[in-house]
Amino acid sequence: GRLMDAASGMYANQSSITTMLSCTEEEQVKRVTQLLEDKREKEKDIRSLHARLCECQSKEVMQECKGNANVAVVDLGDVDMGYMTLLSTSVLEKIQAETNVDDDHVNTTSPNPPLLLFICGKDGSDEGSFLFIGDKDVVDGTGKKVAQLFDGRGGGRNGKFQGKGSKIRSALSDVKMLLLESKNH
Repeated sequence: GRLMDAASGMYANQSSITTMLSCTEEEQVKRVTQLLEDKREKEKDIRSLHARLCECQSKEVMQECKGNANVAVVDLGDVDMGYMTLLSTSVLEKIQAETNVDDDHVNTTSPNPPLLLFICGKDGSDEGSFLFIGDKDVVDGTGKKVAQLFDGRGGGRNGKFQGKGSKIRSALSDVKMLLLESKNH
């Protein structure tokens, strides 16, 4: 009884795998190896495309910072936290590079460090994630308030705060006002 049930279950699993992989049982290891290699190549392509997209988008974010008291609030659509972190790092490095070189190419400290707030979530949804990064004192001091305005929660320190909220799009204007007020104090 139990042995036949186990054999029947293994046969059903094997049959399903054979159908999914579109190959015979003997070719399965080779096919899975090929699929894993294809997956690695696609992931490498995606990382390369993310880096190129990040390069373009970082220029847009820098322009928003320059025209908005060094504060940028950007809805990135349906991306992940990894991309938001990559973009924020790129923007901060570019801003740092611009402010660290004067006429004599001597390092100076930025008198007005930037504040970046990125949000993401499924299109049409008010739920999603956020990444708040920049001026350590402002981020550490207002991160919890940002999370509350987004009707969410999060955590962080040393100038980086991330979390999730259920009102990331509808509360965006209130959060932007909070950030601008925080920069002026």
